[in-house]
Amino acid sequence: MHKERLTIVISTYNRCSRLKANLDKLLSYSEKRIRFLVGNNASTDGTAAYLEALVSDRLRVIHGTENNGFENFWLLAFAVSTEYFLFLNDRDSMDEKNLTEICDLLEAIKPCEIISCERGFWKGGYLNPAAFTDPFFFSRHPGTLIYAAAYCKCYLSREQVLHYIQRQKQNLFNIYLDCTLLGNLRRGYAYKKYLISQPKDRDMMKQERKDYYGCSYITPEYRLHEFDDWAEELGKEHRRGIENIFLSMIKNALFTLTYEFYYSIQSEDFVARNNCRGYKKNDWYGNGKNYIRHVLNSEIVKELKMENKVKRIYAQNIWRFFFGLGLNRLAEIKNGLFKKWRGFS
Repeated sequence: MHKERLTIVISTYNRCSRLKANLDKLLSYSEKRIRFLVGNNASTDGTAAYLEALVSDRLRVIHGTENNGFENFWLLAFAVSTEYFLFLNDRDSMDEKNLTEICDLLEAIKPCEIISCERGFWKGGYLNPAAFTDPFFFSRHPGTLIYAAAYCKCYLSREQVLHYIQRQKQNLFNIYLDCTLLGNLRRGYAYKKYLISQPKDRDMMKQERKDYYGCSYITPEYRLHEFDDWAEELGKEHRRGIENIFLSMIKNALFTLTYEFYYSIQSEDFVARNNCRGYKKNDWYGNGKNYIRHVLNSEIVKELKMENKVKRIYAQNIWRFFFGLGLNRLAEIKNGLFKKWRGFS
């Protein structure tokens, strides 16, 4: 009989129907090498009753007394009993085939501290810390990583996580804690396959998250304020790997400004979900330029003597941006010809 090696950690608040749809499916899978840990953030919509009615020796439920948000999964991680764990949003789903593949991988590979499911990695197998902190590849999103529980407990504490939750720095600390772990990484494994599927009809972003800096979450103005918070936070720390952490943060912000945001604002669903209606492309381009100047002129960039590295990251993302535009234009032409051929236009 295979040993349980992986825990799926889910944090939820007042989304009982979403949670039920996903958790019922996960518990029905024939794959038995997985445990489930669900944190109920003091829900008032029947979530507690639903969870208490579930009968499974592979499920543990922790009921909280207050809503710590999605980021509560970092607190739940300290209750993980298996060797590895991953985070799953209550609205997102996972395929049984993918989970079986991951369980098989955990049986086969040597122990490692982090497994990356980031699609940006171009090669599999064991990678050294330099590869995992390479700012050209890694998104740092918690949903793209599988963590070794003992490793996380070694470098993170409940007090540290509570500190960030209480300061309500949710826009920062997911990535910050990941980077803390990556700064101490000795060995990781690149899996190259994203496990999680998000529903198209995702919930709207919470108003307080949209207005955290007085502007919409996806806008360059928001990124500018976020950058300043990062600079302030990193300025207080003297951890190994701070340069790679900072470069990675810059890469993420620039990539959003160039490639990701350009496509996203063309999606009506995305615009509605992130409160970006009426936000013009020309406004975005102008604000993006101001943001780039702000990054390059920041004191921490100068202090770490990273101007040239930042410019290289920006240049690479600009290349990806225009390359992506080229592919997108070809797709538009193809779709246009297809519609004409079918007589739709």
